[in-house]
Amino acid sequence: LHETMPIVAGTLVGPYEIVGLLGAGGMGEVYRARDTKLAREVALKMLPESFVSDADRVSRFQREAQVLASLNHPNIAAIYGLEESSSGRSSDPPTRALVLELVEGPTLADRLALEPLALEEALSIARQMAEALEAAHAHGVIHRDLKPANVKVRPDGLVKVLDFGLAKILEASGANEASSVMGLSLSPTMTSPAMTRMGLIMGTAAYMSPEQARGSLVDSRTDVWSFGVVLYEMLAGKTLFEGPTVSDTLAAVLRADLDWDRLPSNLPPDVQRLLRRCLQRDPKKRLQHIGDARVEIEDLQAGPVRESPETPTGKRWGLAAAAALLTALVVAPAVWTLKPLPAASVLATSFVIRTPSEAPVGRNSPLALSPDGQQLVYTVGLGSDFVSRLFHQSLNAFDPRSLEGTDASSPFFSPDGSAVGFFSRSSNQLQQLRLAGGGATRLVSAANSVGASWGDDETIVFAEDWGLPLRVTQLGTSATRDLTRLNVSAGERAHLWPQLLPSNRAVLFTVWTAAPTWDESLLAVADLETGMHRIVLRGGAFGRYSSSGHLVFWRDNALMAVPFDLSRLAVSGDPVKVVSGVRLDNSNGGAHFALSSTGTLAYVAGGVDTFAEGFLADRSGRQVVRLDEMVPVGDPAFSPDGKRVALTLYKGGTFGIGVYDLERHLLTPLPLAGDNLRPSWTMKGDRVTFVSNASGAYNYHSMPFDGSGAPEALFTPEQAAQGGLLASAVWSPDGRQLLYGKSGGKTGADIWIHTPGQKAAPKALIATGATESNPAFSPDGRFIVYQSDESGTVEVYVRPFPNVDASRELISRSGGTRPTWSREGTEIFYLSGKGMMRVPVTYGRGDASRPSFGQPSEALAMSGLSSFDVSPDGRMFAIERVPIEKAATEIRVVVNWFEELRRLVPAR
Repeated sequence: LHETMPIVAGTLVGPYEIVGLLGAGGMGEVYRARDTKLAREVALKMLPESFVSDADRVSRFQREAQVLASLNHPNIAAIYGLEESSSGRSSDPPTRALVLELVEGPTLADRLALEPLALEEALSIARQMAEALEAAHAHGVIHRDLKPANVKVRPDGLVKVLDFGLAKILEASGANEASSVMGLSLSPTMTSPAMTRMGLIMGTAAYMSPEQARGSLVDSRTDVWSFGVVLYEMLAGKTLFEGPTVSDTLAAVLRADLDWDRLPSNLPPDVQRLLRRCLQRDPKKRLQHIGDARVEIEDLQAGPVRESPETPTGKRWGLAAAAALLTALVVAPAVWTLKPLPAASVLATSFVIRTPSEAPVGRNSPLALSPDGQQLVYTVGLGSDFVSRLFHQSLNAFDPRSLEGTDASSPFFSPDGSAVGFFSRSSNQLQQLRLAGGGATRLVSAANSVGASWGDDETIVFAEDWGLPLRVTQLGTSATRDLTRLNVSAGERAHLWPQLLPSNRAVLFTVWTAAPTWDESLLAVADLETGMHRIVLRGGAFGRYSSSGHLVFWRDNALMAVPFDLSRLAVSGDPVKVVSGVRLDNSNGGAHFALSSTGTLAYVAGGVDTFAEGFLADRSGRQVVRLDEMVPVGDPAFSPDGKRVALTLYKGGTFGIGVYDLERHLLTPLPLAGDNLRPSWTMKGDRVTFVSNASGAYNYHSMPFDGSGAPEALFTPEQAAQGGLLASAVWSPDGRQLLYGKSGGKTGADIWIHTPGQKAAPKALIATGATESNPAFSPDGRFIVYQSDESGTVEVYVRPFPNVDASRELISRSGGTRPTWSREGTEIFYLSGKGMMRVPVTYGRGDASRPSFGQPSEALAMSGLSSFDVSPDGRMFAIERVPIEKAATEIRVVVNWFEELRRLVPAR
């Protein structure tokens, strides 16, 4: 955290209170801040302390403020002021910051990372960019660094051009600008700035004009060139100039042939002509004024867009399908249904399946296609605990069918397509369901699942959990064996998302190495007999073998493909991007796509599906404090005094523990190795308890909440080696015993109790034929609340402690998970599909009286809740939530996709 946010939340710069870090560049960090006087949010662009003593750089920073202040246009981000504050100590340099308009919404670079833009949207953005540059040029200002990262698109469609930090006010007298060029700052995006006799090269290499790349004199026509490069990228979905180094990119800008073939073949001729006029290397032959580009775009938008008569390519599958197969598509309420194509047809054709009632597509890897490409199964429903339901869609039928009774994730098909397997969270099992009818049956017990594959000989390979090897079993047996072994010395942290390759002699899987992003994961193959594995590709996740002779995998928000020799189990050549904008679950690397052996592709569009948001909310649901300004967080737990919240953090590819100080608005990560998650507090509030794999097997640890001491293991190595220690743990009110859920018991999950420091071994406290988890003590320690699926639905129950067999009382109605008891003991809270529920608790006279439980009622109407805690005074909730509005509700299906794949990546 301190590496990414030099200034802590809550710091005041004049009247502006720092909230969080937005980004960083060569000219300084940019923070989100709250204007305490005018009650609005702004962006603060801070000058680094190392620059403050440099009078020349301070002067340039002030000049940027003057440049921005001279511009007043709706498509240019505004400046509100230049702020300077002092700590009051003479030894500390002053803090200087530009106060800028805070523009919400993604950058154009974020949008382009998903997919190329439709022509109408690209023209709308381009017109507004041209208007911003036209206004700047009228004031004698050149941007000099126009690029997608410096363009934001607000949710209402308004475009804002940002960062005129490289702009230069033109001398009205036309004086030689060489001396002025020498005085401007280096580009924040240049990694190896080049020197010329005219001065320093400024700008971002891929978007520089040729004269800018040479270090020659520039004028407003340099922005015309950059405008053309950005418009090209919006339409083609690819950068016009690129290279492995800055020097190579500059060389391409100066000499490389412009690749017009990457543009959509049905692009209107007027748009092609505008691009060619903007992208003339000779400034004299280039479009002379950006206002002319704005006029041409307005003319295009005013009349019908004339498309080229050429046949659409696979870059615009949806338009191609509408034109070529209009009679073959039928619109239905939930799905576009495709009638079978003639055998001779090779046109890649796409359509969209919309989820029932606009329910969000599930997490993990939510899609599976039958081998013949005729059946699709997918999960929907982002409720509490990420519970999802399984739906079946025949691609030759109208409506999807709910597969009742399933609490499913990560579906996978049997080889003949007659059954679908999935992981059931409520039963901690891999289960199967016959599509012809009947209930779900057990395949194998599993504490979790991060992917499974079903082979022709009834072999099933599955990834049970983080830090564990792949496992293999045979259908109809209960025996399992470890298949792979983690190469810890090589940095391997998890083996995930297996796929059995044809002939069942090897399995393809993802190797997670705790790298900051899934783009840096590895793809490996393992021998099914020996389990020995080797890396076949570096830089990608969720690899899938395609019968077209390719390895298809996820990287950089896209599907990539590379030829794959099945006999040698090796790739050949370089990967090529084949589909832009494919969703991936950042929590486990599950990409949202599936392939059939007949050439059908199904995928969910989007980017990396981030973790849940964390915040404090009052009883009405109003957000009071954000807990996740800097890093994704989860598993919130209030300290006994209510002054702090312990959290699971996700940063740099690993899970960690942080403590958020509610008075100082400061999040402090604890200095820990390995993966650490699911925190709770000791009764004294001086230590945090959590799960950690730093010493190998997962074990419960405890350490001072301020990080001042080393973690102490609460189980012996022998006890930890027995496994199952991954759930949250809570201390008894007397601080002596630890209550926790443990997988791998009689039914996959039971409730256990342990007294750390004593010789007695941990013992099962509640172990029935059902699955029990998430226990919590009542404040007086006389009762336990927990969840169980003994009725067939996960519900909340209460038992006395320690005599848990004396009685059992149902608390929830229509499902409940994650129960917790309020610190005053007068309420029980739990999660349901409706949000957070509350059950009042009353007591009779006498210390030994049994509590009475009232009817459940809604405590918080909020979707997507996954975990929470209640403050000691009962007034606040600490919440982890996955916003449903961010979830996808459409599945894109492409038929005959292998034809497009072979065209883009010829198999060797």
